[in-house]
Amino acid sequence: MRFSSALALVAGAATAAAQVALPSSIFGLPFGAQCQGAVLQTLTNGSFAQCFPTADLLPLLTTNGSIIPILDKFMTDLCYKSPCSNATLMAAAQAITTGCAADLQTAKLPNTTVAAAFGIYPVLREVLCLKTSSPYTAQSYGGILGPAPIPISAAYNQTNGTFCVSSVLTQYSAYLGANLTIPYIVGAATGANSTAAFLVKQTNPNALCNECIFGAVGVIEAAAPIVGRIPISSVLAYVNMTYPGDKSATLNTILNSTCAYKPLAVNTTVLPQNVTVSIVNSTFTPRLRPATSA
Repeated sequence: MRFSSALALVAGAATAAAQVALPSSIFGLPFGAQCQGAVLQTLTNGSFAQCFPTADLLPLLTTNGSIIPILDKFMTDLCYKSPCSNATLMAAAQAITTGCAADLQTAKLPNTTVAAAFGIYPVLREVLCLKTSSPYTAQSYGGILGPAPIPISAAYNQTNGTFCVSSVLTQYSAYLGANLTIPYIVGAATGANSTAAFLVKQTNPNALCNECIFGAVGVIEAAAPIVGRIPISSVLAYVNMTYPGDKSATLNTILNSTCAYKPLAVNTTVLPQNVTVSIVNSTFTPRLRPATSA
């Protein structure tokens, strides 16, 4: 990349950062000016911003294009550099806890809430760094979904495969027949885009039968086994959705029964076939082994 091009990217990121305006509340929780400043400072400057490249995500605030290339670039920078140290995570959590102390108190949340959020970093990084050697193409699933608006190409990171997140989102983009842009996603979530909202609600459960999804669930449950035992109806209730089946059915029950034909089953020790973790200095233990080494 030429110096002038790199300089333009840095300048663009800096401009976007300067224009960021966080909401005054998130899910009903207060988010005051001092708290916003602490969050922005932590995420865009200092040691945490170096190991968790938030700057790569800033274009999401200013573009109406697909989110997938932006996320692919973010994951490339996240996975192929040294992870955040415990000291860096603790310092970032402390900075936000201090800046948001009044907001946490108003919301009746303990100060440990922020530290707990930063505590998921190792698992989150591991999930985002999952890769597949069998990414979505127009021929996948017998070609029933057809080509995606933006197909996976050499423009995406191809080290040890394609990022699972990029592959799964590309597949869903093909199903929707639309680019996954921020306006499109917001429209689908709020119902403002009735067509998108309808398609999302009509998503076939078999869409869950993806090796990447099972790999991600396996990584998460290896760290927090309770996740697989929580009734899915309880989770959906948080977003005002209902589950039409057995109200006591857990995530694992639904995944394993829906995808038994593949066959796929949640596994917390071995990753699914074609899925690997492509990462520099994994900080997650236990780390799932590739299927080929089982």
